[in-house]
Amino acid sequence: YGRLFASDTLEAGDVLTGREASLAAARRALSGESAGRLRGVALVGLDGVGKGTLSAAIVRSRSWKAVRRYALLQPATRADVDVMFRDRTEGHLVVVSGFHWLVSLRPGGLSVLRRFVEGVMHDGGKNAFLVHADRLVWDYVKGVAPLEEAFPEVIDLAPMTAEELEAAMLARHALSGFGLDFERTVSAHGLLGRGRDRPHAPYFRALHAASGGLVRDALRLWLASVESVDEDARVVHVGAVPPAPLAALRGQPDEVLVRLYQVARQGWMDAEGQAYAFRVDRTGAEAQLSRLAHRGLLERDKQTYRIASHLRGPTYRVLAERGWL
Repeated sequence: YGRLFASDTLEAGDVLTGREASLAAARRALSGESAGRLRGVALVGLDGVGKGTLSAAIVRSRSWKAVRRYALLQPATRADVDVMFRDRTEGHLVVVSGFHWLVSLRPGGLSVLRRFVEGVMHDGGKNAFLVHADRLVWDYVKGVAPLEEAFPEVIDLAPMTAEELEAAMLARHALSGFGLDFERTVSAHGLLGRGRDRPHAPYFRALHAASGGLVRDALRLWLASVESVDEDARVVHVGAVPPAPLAALRGQPDEVLVRLYQVARQGWMDAEGQAYAFRVDRTGAEAQLSRLAHRGLLERDKQTYRIASHLRGPTYRVLAERGWL
């Protein structure tokens, strides 16, 4: 049951709830039905909103001559970008994830992104390009590179509504073949009591409030709220939604939130970028990032740092509350 709600099962079809119009718009743009336009689509949204799920559905939605996937996992170089355009064939769908790795705060750090955009525009619509981009990163760089010329169809993926989230979670649970018991545990936590609410309605209101409508966060919170699984009766007993980390983030000093904001805006950070952004030496920059990682706010992979995956959505919400976005 845990595997069913793990984050790596995000590409299940239930997460496409409410995305039908976006899927249709992407198909039209990538197929070249709009004459004279580049065949570029950008899926833009918060981390965990379901960009990868929609992308997979787009790829499956028609037969492509070939699909070439480039998953960027570390800071990209111009050579990495040149590989994407080395194949001169036509009619391919090129899918690029990890857009933030094309961006760097350091001096000259946007040259890789500009090379990528130039390549898409030079292709002239011979191939279709589909890119996944985090909202803050896209908004940060779209003014310094002609992204919306290269990707004329920008699909803004908003978080799910409470109703869409409920439908998605219940559809995912239905795959287990188990029943659900909210009455015993949810009422015990004081969540019932709105007139003729179904037993699970208050739970999903709480889940939506805690997750902000982000599918990845909702899956994690759902699994954490499961109190027991009765194999004999084939029933899952669900308790209260655990608290989201919003309160802890709201309590962070401005100095910490400013540093998280810079990491979120670029999508990642290293000591060199931190040193440039905050005008400190490299040793001091590394110490700042290490302290944030020690507090559980950042995740480190070799020499780079990202906001911890379960904190990316809440961080965006806190920054928006501060009026910084």
